[in-house]
Amino acid sequence: MSKKIRANEYVKLLQDVKQRIHSAQYEALKAVNKELTLLYWDIGRIILGRQKKHGWGKSVVETLAKDLQKEFQGVRGFSSQNLWYMRQFYTEYHKKANLQPLVGEISWAKHLIIMGKCRAVLHGVSALARLFGRPRVCGYQLSGVGACCRM
Repeated sequence: MSKKIRANEYVKLLQDVKQRIHSAQYEALKAVNKELTLLYWDIGRIILGRQKKHGWGKSVVETLAKDLQKEFQGVRGFSSQNLWYMRQFYTEYHKKANLQPLVGEISWAKHLIIMGKCRAVLHGVSALARLFGRPRVCGYQLSGVGACCRM
């Protein structure tokens, strides 16, 4: 026995399925973003650690960038400038345990904006907190702090 599909019922079905697809795509994008941010954190940690351990200078980052670009052809993000950003990212935030829950929640591009426009980590904390609508983070009242950070 076949029932005739009513137009309004089909429209609702289509809307529900499309909404579920969009929701899944968004969640997948957030998961990828979080993993990339953690990867960049680790790369920054590794670079800084090896530079300190072996007394290496700037040239190791330049060489590493060239070798990574050869190995991962077509994959963007491993330029020497970006490797320096990864090192800066780790350097500026690794001692701030209170930032850990927030660090993976925003895109790499937003981290670059924060690091580029904010002179102190506290201002970075403020910027991250504002993105999540939190007036107080890690014991700091954030009103008026981080005025330099305009996103």
